Formats: sequence, structure tokens, C-alpha cells
Amino acid sequence: MNADQMQNAVNRVVNYLVKNPFKTENQITKAVFKYDRNNAEKPNRQYATILREALNSGTIGRQDVKVEGIQSRYFYYVPRS
Repeated sequence: MNADQMQNAVNRVVNYLVKNPFKTENQITKAVFKYDRNNAEKPNRQYATILREALNSGTIGRQDVKVEGIQSRYFYYVPRS
């Protein structure tokens, strides 16, 4: 994935989270990329890299929350400016 493709993917994630805050990694990848990591044959490295890039740049944030009945503990959001 080149730099333009990465930026485009990050922007897609950000746009999704603006409209749908506090989603898990799997909810994001299902909605934005049509990729369900729980039922996929290929690895999710590409999608994890996109989220990492967005986190490292401060474009999105991640909150560690325990929610009964949900296996994921990290929920992603777009911080307020």
C-alpha cells in the first residue's frame, strides 16, 4: 500500500468514526472495508496497519473499555479538535 492509498484508507476510517463513534476494530473493518477478521481467510495485517497509522498520527483515539457481552476491549473514536 503506497502513501496515497494509506491516506485514503485512514480518511475512510475517520469519516466512518465521525458518523459512528466508539466502534471496535472489527466493526470498523466490516463497515469500511467489508472485511470480517473473525471469518476471514487472509490476515488482517493491512487493516491493523491502517488503524495503527491513524492512531499514531492522532487522527483517531482508542479507549480501553470493558463491555459485558463484547469480546473487544478497545473502542475507536475521532477526538475533538
